[in-house]
Amino acid sequence: MTTVGSDREQLPIGPPVRGDGAQLWEVARAAGGLDVNTSYAYVLWVRDFSATTAVARDGERVAAYCTGYLRPDEPDTFFVWQVAVDPEYRRRGLGLALLDELVTRTGARALEATVTPGNDASQRLFAAFAASRGAELRLTPLFEASDFPDEHDPEALLRLSPF
Repeated sequence: MTTVGSDREQLPIGPPVRGDGAQLWEVARAAGGLDVNTSYAYVLWVRDFSATTAVARDGERVAAYCTGYLRPDEPDTFFVWQVAVDPEYRRRGLGLALLDELVTRTGARALEATVTPGNDASQRLFAAFAASRGAELRLTPLFEASDFPDEHDPEALLRLSPF
């Protein structure tokens, strides 16, 4: 388990536990800017993907989380599904700490995520993480808006490697 924060206030980071799915859903809603999935998806995610999910806790409260998985066709690549930080806990380095925890825990040699063109916060987070790991960051088109059945911005693929 990792901790992040000042000496005065450290938040432990580790895998989620049963019952955290509802809190992940709440954090996703509060964070803004995310595609919020159904509450069922978060409850199921915690059950099936706890090994590739990290949460930062303030007591019993989930302050932030990162969900992802190892890509089946590239098992040394960690794909980040969502990083969400409750607005009350921003600017404490939680996003970086969550990514670091999961890359370390999974032994990943590369990290991927998708970002929409206007998501500057995510782009800054992944650029800072690449710099902290001495990794190259590549940004390439992945999905066009026309690939989605609803109104959705295009998604570019960020790839950080090697670790």
